[in-house]
Amino acid sequence: MPSGNPPARRRGSDEIRTLVLNAARELFAEQGYEDTTTRQIAHKAGVLEHLIFRNFTNKAGLFDAAVVTPLAELVAGYATKWDQDRGNSTPEERIADFVEGLFELARSNRTLLLAVLARSEGGQSGVDELLDHIAATLHGLEGIEAIDEYPDLDPPATMAAVTGMVVGVALFDKALFPSSTRKPSRQRLITEMTKIISARLDRPQR
Repeated sequence: MPSGNPPARRRGSDEIRTLVLNAARELFAEQGYEDTTTRQIAHKAGVLEHLIFRNFTNKAGLFDAAVVTPLAELVAGYATKWDQDRGNSTPEERIADFVEGLFELARSNRTLLLAVLARSEGGQSGVDELLDHIAATLHGLEGIEAIDEYPDLDPPATMAAVTGMVVGVALFDKALFPSSTRKPSRQRLITEMTKIISARLDRPQR
């Protein structure tokens, strides 16, 4: 009878991508973007390093797929939903969907985003480009056609204020709520931010 270990199971490209993305998110969060190498990511994922370059081209492409792409998908999906649901849902319901999605995305990538922000103060190479890419993705919200319903809005300023509030509450809750005070629940935070944004949009137009 043959002896020895059975042959290793061949992994598909989707499984490899998932392993690499999960490993990248963990290492980027633990060590930051600049201090994480593709060799470390490959080792943690249990794959050969050349597979990272085959699937993502380079480390920046991997960061884009691991962190920025989910954000871009949220923005694109929200812009489409806003326009498609105009007759089926209220503006407040659509705003609530976006606030919750962005809040959860920021919370799930909290350590990594904080690490990128911290490194931006030191002028580290590559970090400014990453932040600019994230900002450009968020500004995709300016493409919402229904924004024309609010002629007194300045789209870049409005989107910066909205995303800044939601992401700021998600990332900096420890600085916003002292340990001696009651911290509002996740749902309460989402509800209050939705009310603030909705109140701004519901103001009579001049």
